[in-house]
Amino acid sequence: MIKTDRFRTFFASKLKKTRIPASSFLVLVRFEADFSHIPETTNYFQTKYGYCHVLPDRIIFAGTNTIEDSTAYNEGNKVAGALVLQLMIMCAMLYYIFTNARDANFWKLLTPVLVVIVFGFSFFTSLRNSTTALIMRDKIISVNFVKGLPYLITPHFVIWFSDNKNRKRKRLVILSDNSEKNISEALRIFRNASLMM
Repeated sequence: MIKTDRFRTFFASKLKKTRIPASSFLVLVRFEADFSHIPETTNYFQTKYGYCHVLPDRIIFAGTNTIEDSTAYNEGNKVAGALVLQLMIMCAMLYYIFTNARDANFWKLLTPVLVVIVFGFSFFTSLRNSTTALIMRDKIISVNFVKGLPYLITPHFVIWFSDNKNRKRKRLVILSDNSEKNISEALRIFRNASLMM
C-alpha cells in the first residue's frame, strides 16, 4: 500500500505540472492499450469454386474459409472425365465432317471444323491440368498471375508444381470476380508466402 500511494503521488505531481486532467490521462492509457491486440493476418482468399488456403507447408483448396484438419486433404487429379468428354465431342464432330464432306457445302462444315479445332486445342492444353485439393509448398515450381480480359477471361493464378509421381502439373486458381479488392488480397497472400515476387 505504501508503494502504491507513492506511485499515485508521483503521477499526481507530474499531472499538475503538465496541467492535464487525470481523467484524460486514464482515457489515453486505455485508448493506447486497445492497439496492443493485433489481428491475425488472413491466409486465404475466395475463388470461383471455394477458398484457397496458403499455409506454411501446403496450399489447400477447400469449400469453406475454415480448415479443421489440414491432413484430411489429399493430392489427386480428377481431369480424366473432362478430357474424355472433350475427346468424345471431337470424335463426333470428325465423324460428322467425314460423312458429310461430299454433300455439305463449306459453310455447313465450318462450324464442326471450328469446334474440332477449339476442343483439340483445349484437350492438348488440359493434359497437364490438375484439380488437386492439396499442393505441398516444396513441390511448387512457380506461381503466375493472369489478369484476364473483361467478359472473356476471369483473373486467375497458374500454379506449376510436381505431383506425387514427379510429373509437372498445372493448377488453375480462378478468382471469384474481377474486383480489385479480391485480386489485391490474393496477390498479397502469395507474395507474403514468398511464392511470387
